Amino acid sequence: MGVIRGVCDYGDAQKNKDWQPYAAAVAAAYPKALLHTIVPRTDQPAKETSPQPWWFVPFHLRDDLFGRASELVDVESQLFTPGQYRKVAIGGLGGIGKMRLALEVACRAKTKRPSCSIIWLQGTDLASFERDCLKVAQLLMLPHIPAGKEDLKLILKQYFGSEKAGEWLLIIDHADDEQLWTSRQPSDGQSNVPLMDYVPFSHQGAVLITTRNHRVGTKMAQKYVVKLQELVEQDALAMFKNLLIRPGLVDGDPAASSELINCLTCLPLAVAQAAAYFSENEHVTVDEFLKMLLATETDTIELLSEDFEDDYRYRGTRNAISTTWLISFTQIQKGNPLLESCLRSWLVSNLAKAAGVLTGYAFLQQQRRQDIHATSLVVAWTDGNSTNDPVACFWSYYNFADALVKCQPYPNKEAEAYAKRALDGLAAKVGMDDRKTLRAIDVLAMIHQFQDRREGAVKLQQDILDTRRRKLGNIHADTLRSMCGVAVVSRRLKRLDEAEKLLAAAMECQKETLGADVPGTIPSMHQLAVLRTKRDRFDDADNLLVGVGEADKVITGGEHRSMLVTMSCLAWIYSKQNKLDKAEPLATVVWQSMKRVLGGEHLDTLTVMSLLAETYSKQGRLVEAEQLTTTVFQTMQRVLGEHPLTLSIMSFLAETYSKQGRLVDAEQLFATAWKRSERLFREEHHRTLGSMYNVAITRERLGRVNEAASLTEKCLALSRETRGEQHGKTLIIMEGLARMIKADTRREEGIALMEECVRLMTETDHERTAIARARLDRWIKKTPFRERPSVGGEGQRARV
Repeated sequence: MGVIRGVCDYGDAQKNKDWQPYAAAVAAAYPKALLHTIVPRTDQPAKETSPQPWWFVPFHLRDDLFGRASELVDVESQLFTPGQYRKVAIGGLGGIGKMRLALEVACRAKTKRPSCSIIWLQGTDLASFERDCLKVAQLLMLPHIPAGKEDLKLILKQYFGSEKAGEWLLIIDHADDEQLWTSRQPSDGQSNVPLMDYVPFSHQGAVLITTRNHRVGTKMAQKYVVKLQELVEQDALAMFKNLLIRPGLVDGDPAASSELINCLTCLPLAVAQAAAYFSENEHVTVDEFLKMLLATETDTIELLSEDFEDDYRYRGTRNAISTTWLISFTQIQKGNPLLESCLRSWLVSNLAKAAGVLTGYAFLQQQRRQDIHATSLVVAWTDGNSTNDPVACFWSYYNFADALVKCQPYPNKEAEAYAKRALDGLAAKVGMDDRKTLRAIDVLAMIHQFQDRREGAVKLQQDILDTRRRKLGNIHADTLRSMCGVAVVSRRLKRLDEAEKLLAAAMECQKETLGADVPGTIPSMHQLAVLRTKRDRFDDADNLLVGVGEADKVITGGEHRSMLVTMSCLAWIYSKQNKLDKAEPLATVVWQSMKRVLGGEHLDTLTVMSLLAETYSKQGRLVEAEQLTTTVFQTMQRVLGEHPLTLSIMSFLAETYSKQGRLVDAEQLFATAWKRSERLFREEHHRTLGSMYNVAITRERLGRVNEAASLTEKCLALSRETRGEQHGKTLIIMEGLARMIKADTRREEGIALMEECVRLMTETDHERTAIARARLDRWIKKTPFRERPSVGGEGQRARV
């Protein structure tokens, strides 16, 4: 109003009639214009406008996603939970398709959640991450922060943590460097704050991480880790065909295309590289490319190392499959030089931890617990990136075989193939007497022993011993270890005199050269004590182990694993002697100490728990035995998976059910152990035959004699074929079959088989000869006798 009044006063002051109409018009127009600029007042509160959603993603979708439907559902269901903040990690080997899946999630979120801002940050290194943070800050028009005054990463964290940021999805790609992201150390005056501490938090937000380092994934996303595996062949073929400029190549030679995809292990990046090769070399057929790929490992690496244009990578980076693995290898090298050595030569001193880290990086794969292998591409890559020294290359094969033996409960053909490859190569390059060659023979002997090829194993061990005696002398540490190796295999072949002589000699030499109180003497003492227990020389075994225990106390000064294992072995000897009043308290004390020193899930702890459960069973405390055995079984299932020890404790639990009269439960558990043993070993393996016979005699006790006899006939045929007719366990099965046949109304046939069994037992001085002969006499005299199979313990079932 002051403006209007001023205009009017100014017009009057002019005393000019021509000016006054103009002044009046201005005075009238001003309030009209002013009213247009004033927002009318309302009693309703003004609505807050939602922040504009931002899209900061450096890639565009170009092709379809193949074979990741279930993983996509897993990521989205875990990531987008209303009202909850979630971090999800996508893990897997370099080239497995983590970035592609993350991009699919981003594009689907853009469509389904139009108000959601989607921000993509590269987490490869600090410079890339900070560069992207600056770009995002500029996109969001945040106040400019002069360099050095305040950390821009912290500003972004605070912004995305506030309500004004609205709904958002943050994708951090290639967060592979464990030190950078989770445990950063101060260097060069830089901050020691790990980058994971800058990840924002908001109930309106979600974070998706891609990483090839499983440890980073679990530290940043806890349990929300979706791990990608290779594509199945059908999906990999579909992807390959989709990427080809000439898709008719696949239809024209489906067999070669299938073989090619499997040769590339269905790895998405390898498939993409192969497709790119065909795009740039139009004259090449699938069969020709496959021949180049299979020619040599060097050619494989060369083909997989070619770079090609790709919409899904950062500008200035390379995309060869070998390059993606080299990045992982560099991260391992920075964080743990030991694991660099492991990957180059498969040399592992702390194998469990190393295998865990390498599996986390997906250089190794774990199909089942304790079942670890390397993909063919990874093996070829490590060979191609190793030194050109052929001896070092063959030595790497030895170390890989040795690692597989230690990782796996039952070394497979892959381990044997690498051991033979190492042996042949080292023998040709450095000779049969070289220490490296002997080590390769040693690991091959170990594999043969695990495979029940004990005659072959003892021959190999004896060759090593003879060579070491000739080259190193009788008291060298390697020679003494070889003596123990030959003795262990000889004991398992029932050559007990030979085994005891070797162990006693090795122990005395070790005492003379190392001293009685040195840890190096303890393993041979343990083996000798076990051997003397097998020969029923319990007092000798007791005295030896008590001596070992005293030596352990001097060496370790108390509760040390070595001493606890010794005491556990002593408790086992007491149990074998049925000195249960000594076995139970000793096993209980050792169990409590092992839980405290080693932890409740350590294998030694579980072993002594099994011993205590067996002692309870012998004492007739079946409920306590069942409870303790169930705990051990469940723990082994979780920790070891389908491991021989898990199968053993499963069978013991079934035996406990049988003693309680729970025959249906016992049969089911025995049958499960039998089928698992067939998968883990093979049908004719001695463990599988033992499980098969357990099922048979449980069915006999259930009154299903015909079924029991039929299964036992199969078991006997396999045992004769693999062990021989006069083998002690073959004769136990024969005795059981004779009993079943007679009970199944085939009396004369049963008596004839038992007569043959007694004859063979007498010739071999079998431990059950007297029992079998007494049973045969009663049958012939037709004396009433209740036929009932043995249940549990060290009777006929447990020994088969």
